[in-house]
Amino acid sequence: MMTVAQIDTSLDRARPPPHRQWGNSLNGGSAELLIASRPGEGHDRGVESPVICGVLPPALAAAIEEMCQDLERYGERNALRRRLDRCVTGVEGLVRELEPLADRGERLPSDLRARLDALAGELPAPLGAGLAASEPADLVPRLVQVEEELFSRILGDLARALRARG
Repeated sequence: MMTVAQIDTSLDRARPPPHRQWGNSLNGGSAELLIASRPGEGHDRGVESPVICGVLPPALAAAIEEMCQDLERYGERNALRRRLDRCVTGVEGLVRELEPLADRGERLPSDLRARLDALAGELPAPLGAGLAASEPADLVPRLVQVEEELFSRILGDLARALRARG
């Protein structure tokens, strides 16, 4: 049996450097597995549980590594989707405000120009490029195209399949 001090020392040696994450410590398809309990814990109070030290099977280590990578990709996709959702909301708001101006043949007010410039900076690279037009009548159709492209990016493969069918 190992004492608590020996377990703590073993754990300190087994820990990866602070800048590394658990998912990154599974290099080479194996990782050390350390399970320890302190005396008096568990259902057998007062009895020290054994410490189990071993190596994860390569298939299990690879599966854990793959799960970590999947979680990272999931987080990145969600961040992109939230960004695209904010862009869609911004485009819809501008279209609602620009349509009456376009119908009356008015020029673009400076406050809307500032919002349009901010939106162009938030949009994915090629989409914000065509928003330099100064007339609301020119901007409304361009913003509708941008919104369609944003929806297409949000829906991804589903949008491409629907476009191919119809």
